Amino acid sequence: MIGLVGAIGFVTTVATVLGFFGQYYWLIDLFAHFRIQYLAVLTPVVVILFASRAPYRAMFFALPLAANLAVVAPYYIPTDGQPDTVRIPVNVNSVGGTIRAVLLNVKTANKRYTDTISFLNKVNADLVLLEEVDESWLAALKILETRYPHSIAVARGDNFGIALFSRWPLTSSKFINLGDAGVPAVQALIDTPQGELMVLGVHTLPPINLEYVTERDRQLAAIPELIGQSGRPALLLGDLNTTPWSAHFRRLLDNSGLKDCGLGFGVQPTWPTSNWMLLIPIDHCLNSSRVRIADKFTGPDLGSDHLPTVVDFSITKPSNLAVPD
Repeated sequence: MIGLVGAIGFVTTVATVLGFFGQYYWLIDLFAHFRIQYLAVLTPVVVILFASRAPYRAMFFALPLAANLAVVAPYYIPTDGQPDTVRIPVNVNSVGGTIRAVLLNVKTANKRYTDTISFLNKVNADLVLLEEVDESWLAALKILETRYPHSIAVARGDNFGIALFSRWPLTSSKFINLGDAGVPAVQALIDTPQGELMVLGVHTLPPINLEYVTERDRQLAAIPELIGQSGRPALLLGDLNTTPWSAHFRRLLDNSGLKDCGLGFGVQPTWPTSNWMLLIPIDHCLNSSRVRIADKFTGPDLGSDHLPTVVDFSITKPSNLAVPD
């Protein structure tokens, strides 16, 4: 029994360590994505070994346990501007209220159009970014035109169609190519009641081989320049096909100045819905400093292999224009 527990702990420890060196090779980077699973395995390993009077083995496995905990814990610690509070009601009629955005990779082959539309109506979002939309999806979503009179969309049959829907006018909007992947991203300026907001909708290539990983990383590397050029409050939404613990994701945050909207709200896995044991967070919301996150949570299974992500936020005034209390 102790030998089996130790073997499980050893394999998980190796995976834990490899995950910190993903910048050197794409296959190694895959080990970075399963920090929650490593915690779920190593915690009982340490407890069982201590209970079995094997303290040295237990302390050995407590080290990788602590390493995984260190990278996961920030998602459970309230941060400045992203407090751990009850959800703030959405009030789109008030400049002081919150704005709600929804991100959902619908999965092109998924046909649960009615369930998806019902969810969007129920969640009452102001901005909606949908990914993997094809002609059938866009046809089904035409019913949303009354709620969202402003939109930009491109249908594709290769799982890289993308659509942005908004209650408010799009001051400008366009499809852009990030890197050389040949798949569209959406860049739009939205005239919200709280001021202009730049929204960037991104769907990167999946890390299934070296070529795709290289192109995905080029897509991620192109984002900081876009954010810097804008100079406006910005919100990035997208299936980035990586988790917060990847070296490439951390580089994106460092170079762009964006923050992970999920900090303070817990780890919220979104994919794959078909296997809860392997669920990892690859659908992301990133915010600039003037976008204050009030809440973030996931929605129900709508037939896709991704769960929806819902974010409530507000746009703050520039610091030099702030009015003292």
